[in-house]
Amino acid sequence: MENIHYVRELEEGRQKIYCSKRMCLIPDCTKYAIKNSHVLQRKRILEKIVDATNKFYVLEKTSLFNKEHRGLLIIKKMGIKEACIFPGFCQSCDRDFFSEIENNKLIFQSRRLKSLFAYRTLCLELRRKEIYLELVQLIKATRKKHFPLVTNYFDLGPAELAISDLKFFKAELESELFEDKKRFNHFYLKLPERQLCFSTVVSIFDQNNPLTFEYDKYGYTRTKPIVISVLNYFPYENNSYLLASFHTKYPCKWTTNLLSKIKANETYADKEISDIVTYRSDFWAISPDIFESWSEEKIKEFKEETDLNADNYSFEIKSKFSIWE
Repeated sequence: MENIHYVRELEEGRQKIYCSKRMCLIPDCTKYAIKNSHVLQRKRILEKIVDATNKFYVLEKTSLFNKEHRGLLIIKKMGIKEACIFPGFCQSCDRDFFSEIENNKLIFQSRRLKSLFAYRTLCLELRRKEIYLELVQLIKATRKKHFPLVTNYFDLGPAELAISDLKFFKAELESELFEDKKRFNHFYLKLPERQLCFSTVVSIFDQNNPLTFEYDKYGYTRTKPIVISVLNYFPYENNSYLLASFHTKYPCKWTTNLLSKIKANETYADKEISDIVTYRSDFWAISPDIFESWSEEKIKEFKEETDLNADNYSFEIKSKFSIWE
């Protein structure tokens, strides 16, 4: 169906979207975001997973515009300055607003510390969804222009709902950070050190919780936000830490079960972390020491497992696969 004019217009539009200036996500800031806000800080966290060349491996999804490889996963080795970044905050907000976790010793008992980590991850997910929506709008408009008889355009609804939800939770988390209101439950676990990081927002379907349903009991599109949980995992001072946050009025049983299981028996931690990386998160980084120990067969199996469950939001995913074995 593609023709040269259609492809050229898509590519020009794509470049414009990725090069667009975006506003800083901190409330009331009127400055443009820099393109390299790190989701997890380079010093003391990301530097723990690099090799001698200051590089590590990250997961990337191929572009919506890549006809031959669309939707496939690429695991790419990148430098610490270029990886795990997004256009989130202006230079001053990126430096000053997160200074407590960037420059000071991390005190995990601190509620504000956990809020800041959750906030940065939430902003990452919001910005990614905003860019995704713009790309889908571009494809829809360009396809309609070049192929007016084709009617199976992309559905914008899910992305628009996701953005609306994320903006709600972002505002609620801001009320914690700026007004000292308690809107979220925050947790952390101290675990054995692993050279792996992830930052992700998950939505898990729970048949016993209507707040996780895409539709109400009458079959209409939901009007309330869907339950989310914000997860961060990273090495720090010879241990690794799992941070989890969810809204007090939108509790996530999957997350509480995850934390309870690991607290009851720490030996479950590696498998649970492996499952999150494989099935729940598409924003992670892993050290060359670990990834380069994987066989070609294991890399293939990982990609197959991830692809197979790309849209699986089930409460439980049963699998024997582990990134550690």
